[in-house]
Amino acid sequence: MHPHQVPDWALARSAAMNRFPPLAASRAAVIVVDMQAAFVGETAAFPNPNTLDIVPNINRLCQAARTAGAAICWSRHTVVGDGPGRQPDWQRFEGSLSSFSAPHLRAGAPGHALYAGLDAAAHDLVFDKYRFSCFVNAAIDLDGWLRTRGVEDIFVVGTISNCCCESTARDAAMRDYRVRFLSDATAALTDEEHAAALLSAAAIVGEVITTDMVIAQFAASHASLSEGV
Repeated sequence: MHPHQVPDWALARSAAMNRFPPLAASRAAVIVVDMQAAFVGETAAFPNPNTLDIVPNINRLCQAARTAGAAICWSRHTVVGDGPGRQPDWQRFEGSLSSFSAPHLRAGAPGHALYAGLDAAAHDLVFDKYRFSCFVNAAIDLDGWLRTRGVEDIFVVGTISNCCCESTARDAAMRDYRVRFLSDATAALTDEEHAAALLSAAAIVGEVITTDMVIAQFAASHASLSEGV
């Protein structure tokens, strides 16, 4: 698993900027970014072996969040040949994720599906997206979906840390959600890229936090609700 590489000055800045209130799980959502069969594991079409390392943490987080009453949202990066989701020709070079000649990310392809080892429940939200961010050019209006449920706190996990996860976290922050970026439930292709994403998230976007810390927050929220606090 990637090391947790965030300098003290960035953590201090994050703590000063992000004075979040205690978590209310019913107003929270976990966004699991692009944990699809095409990306997860050494034998995937677009291999990133680091994604396998974060599957247990994502599952633990989703179980705790679901128990506490939070929403779980799973994105699937999707390539289409036409329509508003189609990327411009200059982005569709041979071998790119956007190339329609690569079938792995077309809807219905085996690689497009969520990785089989993930704990996705029937009532979770699963949606396709056509750009890096879950908030831009997706098959649903994610921002609208979250707001109708009163969501205020976003937890970002998945892959790739410095691309789709970081883009989603930034766009969530710019829509006034309180953002937590999970250091041990996100994965990049290299330790250096992961460290860069964590630094950017802590210094600018939100709070960098571990899975165990988040699970403790959900447990405390659930206990407070059960006790009528």
